[in-house]
Amino acid sequence: MSGKRTLPIDSQNDQIIRWLLGNLPQAEREELERRVSEDCDYAELVEATEEELIDRYATGALPPSDQQRFEHYYLTTKERHRKLEFARAFLKSASQGTSFAKSLLKVAALLLVGFFLGWLCFRSPEPIVTLALRPGNVRGAEQAATLEIPIGTVAIDFQLYPDSRTEVDTASLLTASLQREIERQQVNVSPDGSVRYRVAASLIPPGEYIISLERTGQVTARFLFTITTK
Repeated sequence: MSGKRTLPIDSQNDQIIRWLLGNLPQAEREELERRVSEDCDYAELVEATEEELIDRYATGALPPSDQQRFEHYYLTTKERHRKLEFARAFLKSASQGTSFAKSLLKVAALLLVGFFLGWLCFRSPEPIVTLALRPGNVRGAEQAATLEIPIGTVAIDFQLYPDSRTEVDTASLLTASLQREIERQQVNVSPDGSVRYRVAASLIPPGEYIISLERTGQVTARFLFTITTK
């Protein structure tokens, strides 16, 4: 986006795109998020691939299935909407042949990317935070569990404790109003009866959410929680 090179679609870039669109299996997603938090060069590749993905959407170059996931899975935060608007503004300027505007936008883009990468590499790393949710954290309780996410958090590990050792095969993340499912993934019950569910922090901006545990499509437990930022 905005003056950066076009990346070839190799297996590594394809994996990053599938992560950005929520199409990566849990094990691969966790490994990718670990690398982002520890490897600045890889974080730069992720940033460049994200910009290329935005450009492809803005120019209508994504396949229909990827376009739909981009709209419903990727565009879930104000920051990502701003990135898309920036890309559209640059592409519009470029199509009009306004060389001054193109140069200005390129410089601005490079400054923004440089700032982001510098912040990513030198911040105090807190890539993954953990929140334990127990049966009391359900709608109707006095207070929902609250998770305050530090800047730079890559993922959130939820440790879920159902009422009993209920069999569970799926966990899904929903808005508190139950009007939109954000994502779902297969999970397993640990020997202690808990369920571990990891979610990319970018999927859940501040607000109220529900995690629903299911077995063969039937809801077995729900947990209400609130996300805030430091």
